[in-house]
Amino acid sequence: MMHEDIIRMMREAGLKLHDKNPPYAIEHFVALVAEWGAEQERESCAQVCESLRDSFLSPQYATGQPMSSIRERFAAGRCAELIRARRDAPKQFGRGAKHEA
Repeated sequence: MMHEDIIRMMREAGLKLHDKNPPYAIEHFVALVAEWGAEQERESCAQVCESLRDSFLSPQYATGQPMSSIRERFAAGRCAELIRARRDAPKQFGRGAKHEA
């Protein structure tokens, strides 16, 4: 996490440097940091999936089994897409979200 990220999240949470901050602002800041960390972790996982997808194109892997390579490339690419799709899921289905029946 960069220094600029911390300052931005503090301001977004309503915190001030060298000031007494209300508990709700500190809780909001902690939530922002946790959300940022989860996003970083999801992106790292998606990049691993993409790396695996690309490795299935290697001659060492794909020689003699082209159809298998296609299925595995598709599966790894789809995993990366679904991991990135989770960015919006907590906002849609997280705590406090309204569900319509």
